[in-house]
Amino acid sequence: MFDDVSGLTEKILCNIAEPVVLFDENIQIQWINPAAEMFFEHSTEFMFGKNCSFLFPLLTHCSDKCPILKSHNSNKIEYLVSEGINQPMRFIESIPFKENNKKFILALIHNVPDIDKNKALRRDFAAELNSCKTLKSAIKVISSSILALTSISVFGFYTKNNDIFELYHGKNIPKFLPAQVSREININKPLYLSAHNQTFISDSNFPDGLALIPITKPGNESSALLFTGSEIFTANTRSLLEMLASVLGECIDRFIY
Repeated sequence: MFDDVSGLTEKILCNIAEPVVLFDENIQIQWINPAAEMFFEHSTEFMFGKNCSFLFPLLTHCSDKCPILKSHNSNKIEYLVSEGINQPMRFIESIPFKENNKKFILALIHNVPDIDKNKALRRDFAAELNSCKTLKSAIKVISSSILALTSISVFGFYTKNNDIFELYHGKNIPKFLPAQVSREININKPLYLSAHNQTFISDSNFPDGLALIPITKPGNESSALLFTGSEIFTANTRSLLEMLASVLGECIDRFIY
């Protein structure tokens, strides 16, 4: 596919399961392996000659943090770890090498294991919430986190008031949701509604495709309910929403009471 490296080098790179991108000395793409073609959903022919920022706009920013640029300048292996809610979990390893008297930079994109990813997400979400003083100030953090992790944009809260949960009125809360939900039903685990016109103990029905997740503080007492609206809730989406709710349970009293 490319003429400046040996057939053995190309064969090895082709058989690496992780995405590999080969840059020339001008930091322009010369070749990507089959795993990278699937990962980026582009062919080598399409990517040829493009700058590294085309592939990694959120990770490199063409700054001093860019491992490809750093590797080019230092002639050493460089790394970049991107962990967090608003960026994908990626670990880029940039390796300089020479072949046929030409300089190349080899970028390997490693996926961070899911168990480490979940720990990082919990840590980052909790850190962002710790900077908030009220529920109103936390809404932006919660909204951006839910949207980034699940692509769900409809969400809100029911906050506790004696024997009922009252709808917290925010900009992102649709008007068709009931204003109150009875606490007598004891929602102690996530409830995912999908049946059309399914009824609920409230002054009206919930819409089709709604998650109602208790935000529980230590002692298993529900302090609030998180709701999100979506046409479908996959297993991964449910897991992420429940993770966010569990982190919220550790600090929800600070926002509401």
